[in-house]
Amino acid sequence: MGPLIQQVCLLTFLILFNACSSVADMQLVVPPDPVVTSAGHDVILPCHLSPQTSAVDMYIRWFKEGEFASPLYLYLGGKVTEGKGYEGRVSVFTQELEKGNISLLLNNVMASERGSYKCHASYMDWIQELPVVLQVKQQGSVPRISMRKHHRVFIQLSCSSENWYPEPDMLWTDSSGKEITSAETERPKQKEGGDLYSITSHMRIGMDQLEGVTCVVMSEYQGTKMESTLQMTEEFYMSSLPDRVYISAFMIPVFLGLLCITASVFSLIHQRRVVRETLKPLDYMNTKLKAMDQELIKKTEELTYKDKLMGITETIPDSVWSLMVDHAVDVTFDPDTAHPRLSLSDDNKCLKFGELKEKKDCENFKEKGQGSSSMKFDEENKEDTGHFGGKPTENSMLNASGKDKDKRTGFLNRIMKKGQNKEGTLKVEEVRKEEATENLEEKSKGTKVKFNQDTCVLGMEGYEKGTHYWEVDLGKKSQWSVGIAQDTEKRDNIQMYPENGFWSICYKDGELKTVEQSSTFLPIELKPEKLGVFMDYERGQITFFNVEKKCHIHSFYGMFTKKLYPFFGPLIDCKEELKISPVVQGDKPSTSESC
Repeated sequence: MGPLIQQVCLLTFLILFNACSSVADMQLVVPPDPVVTSAGHDVILPCHLSPQTSAVDMYIRWFKEGEFASPLYLYLGGKVTEGKGYEGRVSVFTQELEKGNISLLLNNVMASERGSYKCHASYMDWIQELPVVLQVKQQGSVPRISMRKHHRVFIQLSCSSENWYPEPDMLWTDSSGKEITSAETERPKQKEGGDLYSITSHMRIGMDQLEGVTCVVMSEYQGTKMESTLQMTEEFYMSSLPDRVYISAFMIPVFLGLLCITASVFSLIHQRRVVRETLKPLDYMNTKLKAMDQELIKKTEELTYKDKLMGITETIPDSVWSLMVDHAVDVTFDPDTAHPRLSLSDDNKCLKFGELKEKKDCENFKEKGQGSSSMKFDEENKEDTGHFGGKPTENSMLNASGKDKDKRTGFLNRIMKKGQNKEGTLKVEEVRKEEATENLEEKSKGTKVKFNQDTCVLGMEGYEKGTHYWEVDLGKKSQWSVGIAQDTEKRDNIQMYPENGFWSICYKDGELKTVEQSSTFLPIELKPEKLGVFMDYERGQITFFNVEKKCHIHSFYGMFTKKLYPFFGPLIDCKEELKISPVVQGDKPSTSESC
């Protein structure tokens, strides 16, 4: 027993020594340069173990430097704690923990969240933490020039711009682009309780600078520059002098007095004519000003729409896209739920509108039956020969049982009622057609999950947990409705809205919109030829993407309690096949399989 105990102790010591050595060799790796992002965007703070080691059993803490007691994110033994003010905005890639990736994803970054963050990890006696610097930037408004004071020999101008981060710079230039050094620029100011900066600058111009001046605001950190230009004529400069205003105020009463005296001499008709002629230019200018206001409003709306569209169609980073497609699943259509008008391919990967299968069988049989002999019919239907030529055999009646026996007996009775032709051949094509129609009606009534009213079909597999992603090839001219449906026995006479368990978007008559009681019309520029569908069951999120542009289209949010299935519905005017497209992993080019 002595040697055996010694061997066990030695083996235990070697295992513990090996584990301690591997832990001691681990190091955290973070980027040496700051991570830069814009306010309102999502950002990843990189941090991973080297060599690659599982962090599933480790203690992970992300916190702002100097605030160890108030972490943003805490992971311990599979339990996650999110810090105050960061609820729903911080997470790690749980599936990457096995590979040693403990990077932090921070959503909807604010300007106040700039600074240094610490990536902290520990396991047994090993502990290490490294800083990751986050820099946040925001571009402010176009500079606005206004006139503060008009003196006899100069005009004082003011230029201001708001909502910048970090602090911007401002200067003035003349018509040749040379900087005007006499300008007085105030230090950038922050609003009380805010992080964004505003800046203002003042300068004076005289008669020699009427060709034009430009106010420039820029941020060297962002590498951006915005400017506004003001041009004035000598007539404007002279007409707006204060002295002339005072003279005008004195002359107007005098002119009115003289006009009253003159009016007593001229006739009332001449007086009205003068007034009418005087008002004509004013009416013309008023009409012109209204037209200019309408044009300005229209251009402002166009710019607002373009700015909004640019924000919507911003490309998703490849790193985030790669993480999403890692959740790809293999989706196939479920023929048991397909509407009778939908034709599915053999591999259940493609569908399009087609004629009823039973109707096609009837027509094909009718075409084959024209001009065929009774002998040909008997050869093709050997199992029913005992029912057609005369009296059924005993064996054939014994083999028919239950529902099959009823079908064959009914089929025989219908043939007997039809009678025989001159050569004694039964008119079976008419009976076959009736039987196919009855089979269609029976098939439609017999299933509880098939769509009989709406031309839809569900995916074969449903999901009641986890994160899943798939892609659908829609084509260029098709009209469609695609999304996710909740598991329910009721398929017909139901509004396919989110409150009834249907979350989808559709493209019809040149409009891209959500399918709900109050539809949201989406920019037509986001219309996809290939649509990506992303589902996070636990977070209650369903998101649609344009795969070609790698941009977000729309998201639904809610709480799921039942199994969810992929949902597909080509509309009546759909001209092309709707296909399940294989999801491309990594940077490989996307290819759609031909159905």
